[in-house]
Amino acid sequence: MNTNEKTPEQFPDSAELQKIRAAVRRSQRGVLGKLKKQYGLSITKETALPAMQRLTDLVSAGPVDPGGRFSKLLAKRNRKINARYHKLRSYAGKQGGGGSCDMLMFGLFRMKFNGCEVMAVYNLMRYLGYKTDIRDIAYWFETHGSMMLGGFGVRPDAIVNYLKENTDADVTSLGPKRFHEYDALFTDAKAAVFTFWNGPDKWTIHTVMIRHLRSGRVRVFNMFNNRLYSDFDSISAMCSKNKLIPISLILIKE
Repeated sequence: MNTNEKTPEQFPDSAELQKIRAAVRRSQRGVLGKLKKQYGLSITKETALPAMQRLTDLVSAGPVDPGGRFSKLLAKRNRKINARYHKLRSYAGKQGGGGSCDMLMFGLFRMKFNGCEVMAVYNLMRYLGYKTDIRDIAYWFETHGSMMLGGFGVRPDAIVNYLKENTDADVTSLGPKRFHEYDALFTDAKAAVFTFWNGPDKWTIHTVMIRHLRSGRVRVFNMFNNRLYSDFDSISAMCSKNKLIPISLILIKE
């Protein structure tokens, strides 16, 4: 056995990877600083989508991982690490609060920090009746839509691409300018994936899966870190109550 060979356990502690992780954290701060300088300290419905698009552009043009070498390497490494954990047999939630996905890897980080998009898509696929594994979804996004080695999660357009490629559903994405139509259009949908800024002055992004209840209310998975799901009167009521700024609502119709 070659004792100098790097194993999955040793690899995250390598000096090279530590430097990249530090570069990602510096780039995160730099990107957010540029966004705040351009759009002010508060996000509004008018600036929500442009700010998200600008974030994506800044991340794509950043110096981290030129050529995508580490993203491919990390995806393979993380697939091996995540295989050690039991297959998830329920919905995903309580991110960052001891949830069942918190220790899974996505890019350079544990999913308790950056896994909301992966969890939202997994919850949707489970609800639609598709047999899938959250570890496979994480691998797909690491190789098809991870932003800054997971430092900014997943691009919203990558979620649309995944759903079109892996389901037979009709997939439609609505921007924040159509927020006033969200509730009405969601009525005819089976479920949705909703991405939003966490608040006008928080500059953090979250993504959740939403389904209907027979009562007419909506059930939102992984909205908070202390419960699997939360129920609201409507999408607009959820946004109003929690001061959310919408980025995109991806409607799923079967």
